[in-house]
Order: sequence, then structure tokens, then C-alpha cells
Amino acid sequence: QNIFCVGQEPLDIINIFSESTLNNIETSCGLRYEYLQKLEVKPRKKIQKILIAPEGLPSVFPMLNYVLDQLKIRQEYQLTFRFHPALPYEIVRTKFGFDLGTSANANISQVSLQDDLMNHDLCIYWGSTVSLEALCMGIPLIHYDIQTVLSYDPLFRCRHLKWTVTKNDSLPAMIESINAITDDEYSRQLNL
Repeated sequence: QNIFCVGQEPLDIINIFSESTLNNIETSCGLRYEYLQKLEVKPRKKIQKILIAPEGLPSVFPMLNYVLDQLKIRQEYQLTFRFHPALPYEIVRTKFGFDLGTSANANISQVSLQDDLMNHDLCIYWGSTVSLEALCMGIPLIHYDIQTVLSYDPLFRCRHLKWTVTKNDSLPAMIESINAITDDEYSRQLNL
């Protein structure tokens, strides 16, 4: 029996963390992400439009609350929340009390993911695979680390165009530090 991995990275991860050599593993393709090879890298822009990509799990609420608490009064940033189909905004609002109605700079995505990515300068995520697509387009990422034993970050081995924050960090300060990197450094990270 063979195991097929979606690309080289998952194969490398399995081999690194496996107790023994597995000879029945091969790389394959990801049918869901076939279009990623066709995406063009976006030109770098000053971060103003921020896409927040939560998962369909209640465990994402610390990230949602953190982002809103840190940025709701920062009118220089336009926030777009792209809720997961398994946990739509109406459920998030009624069941968990996460209300965007009082935030003038926050809205809910009504367009396709590709349109969202084309129209945003930064993506904030906890474990969403939206981060993979954003990175393919050269969109900087901020990973929210909930500081648990397990990591839900699909890009846990990635170190380029990605920054990490915890509940104790200043999100505006992190965004400004990303804006402050030189174009040369940005290009270097983009091409890693």
C-alpha cells in the first residue's frame, strides 16, 4: 500500500518525524490547489487592507477577539473577515457573541477567495489553508499563535513573508514592522 503526499513538503515532514524510513510514500498533486501555479504575485503595497481568515472551529475565537480588540479603533486599516462555511458569521455572532456591528472599519467578505486575496495587503490566520494561497501570491502573513502544545499552522515550517503574534503582542506594531522592511528584504523573502 502506498501513501501519496500532496507535494514534497508533506513528504519531508513525514520523513523527518517518522520513527523509521517509510519506503511506500510518494509525492502526488493536490487537486484542490491546481490553480495555484497560475496565480501571479501581487506587487507590494503598504498594508491597509487586512484579510482575516478564521477556521470553522470555535477554537479560533481568541484570534478573532485579538484582531478586533487590537485594530477596531485603527481607522487606517480596513478589516475583512472571511468566515469559514462551517462557522458562518451569523452563528459566530449569535452563539458566541462576536459582533462586528460596532466596528466601522470591519466588514464581512462577500466575494470569492481569489478576489479577497487580490484586494488585500495582509492575511491574518491561525490554521487556515487560506494562508497557503496568500503566500503563493506574495501576500505577507501574520500567524496568530494560541500557544498550545499542538500547532494548527499549515505553514509551521515556513519562515518567509510570515510573522507570528500572540495575545501579548501589539498587532499594530507588528504590521508597522512589516511595512518597514526594505523592498530588497521583501523580495528576498518572496523568492525563498
